[in-house]
Amino acid sequence: MITLSASSVASRAKACLAKATPVPGWPLLSMGMAAAGFRSDLESLQHAVDYLTCKAKAKMSFTEEEKTFLKGIFETLWWGGQVKGFPEAAVLADHYVNGKGKNLKIDAQVYQTSVIVKDTSECIKDYVRQLIARKAAFGMMRSSDPGFLHSPLSRRVSRTSGRDLQRQGYLLNDGNLLTEQRNERLKNANNRFILVAQCAKLKDGTMHTRWSVDDRYTFEPFERADFYTNIHLSPSQVLKLPDGLSQYMTVLGVANEFAYSADWTETWNV
Repeated sequence: MITLSASSVASRAKACLAKATPVPGWPLLSMGMAAAGFRSDLESLQHAVDYLTCKAKAKMSFTEEEKTFLKGIFETLWWGGQVKGFPEAAVLADHYVNGKGKNLKIDAQVYQTSVIVKDTSECIKDYVRQLIARKAAFGMMRSSDPGFLHSPLSRRVSRTSGRDLQRQGYLLNDGNLLTEQRNERLKNANNRFILVAQCAKLKDGTMHTRWSVDDRYTFEPFERADFYTNIHLSPSQVLKLPDGLSQYMTVLGVANEFAYSADWTETWNV
C-alpha cells in the first residue's frame, strides 16, 4: 500500500477543491434522463463522479449530500437491473448499500443455465468417475483443485481448447470460470467464480451433488488497481464509475462488503 505524505495529501485536496462541482440531488432522475439520451445529465453525473473520485484518492471527507449521491447510484442500479433483466446484479448492488454486510443468497438459475457452468460440471462429474474407478477419495472439490486442474478433463473447458469467450466462456488457469460474455445476466452479476461440488454416493448407486458458488461483493481500492465499472445507461450513454470510489464507500460508511452464494442439487448416474 502506498502511504501519502501530509504535503502530498494537502496538494491533492487543493487540486480537488479547485474543480469542485455540485452533485445531482436525484441520481435516479439524472440517470433516467441520461438513459433517455440527454447528454447534459450524463455529463453532470460524470463530473460529479470524477470530483468525488479525486476526493477519495486524496482521502478527503465527504458531505452527507455526496454520500447520499453515491448511495443513490447503487440504489438506481437496482431499478435499472430489474428493468433490463439483470435481477441478480440489481439485488447485489442494492445490498451493497442497504444490506449492512449481511450474507446474501441469490437465485441459482443464473448459474445453472450458464454454458461454462454446465460444461465444467460435466468435466467434474467425469473426474469423480475416474476417482471412483481408482478407488480414490472424493467428497468436496472445487474447480480450482490442483488434481482437477492438472487433469486432461479440465483442458476440455480451458481457453486452449478453442472455446469461444462470447458464446461459451472457459476455465481460467487458477480454476475460476470466466462466464460466456453474451450471457449478460450472469456477466453483470458475477463475471468469474469458483464452482464447488459436494458429492455423496447414494444407496442406489447414483451420485448426489450439491453445486455452489460462494463469493464476495467487493471492489479493488485505488492503491491496488485502476478498474472501472461501465454503467451502460443507453447504448451511447456510459457512466464510468471507478471501482476505487465504490470501495471508498465502505470507508465512508455508506456501503458494506458482503458474502453471497447460490446453490443447487443434482442426482446423476456414476
